[in-house]
Amino acid sequence: MVEVALAGTGPLSLLTMSMSTPDRVTGMDGYSYRRVALTPEERRYLVARVHYWRHQGFSQNVIIRRMAEEGQRLSTGAVHKYLGYPCDACSSGHAE
Repeated sequence: MVEVALAGTGPLSLLTMSMSTPDRVTGMDGYSYRRVALTPEERRYLVARVHYWRHQGFSQNVIIRRMAEEGQRLSTGAVHKYLGYPCDACSSGHAE
């Protein structure tokens, strides 16, 4: 976090901004995430797990919690992106 002091007093006299660093990125949810370069196999695994939980009827927030329980901390944006990847069950209309 970087704090920037603005001239004057009042509610806008102190502004807090989030900034990404080379090893961290700030998600749209405001949380800081480790910047990771995934291998194709790791990405396929994460996409499959996210789709699995979605097909079980869980919301994106629950999917994030479930993945955290499995040791994978994902942002809301990452889950949304992974749900946009092709999935045989989604494309055939047979999602459970």
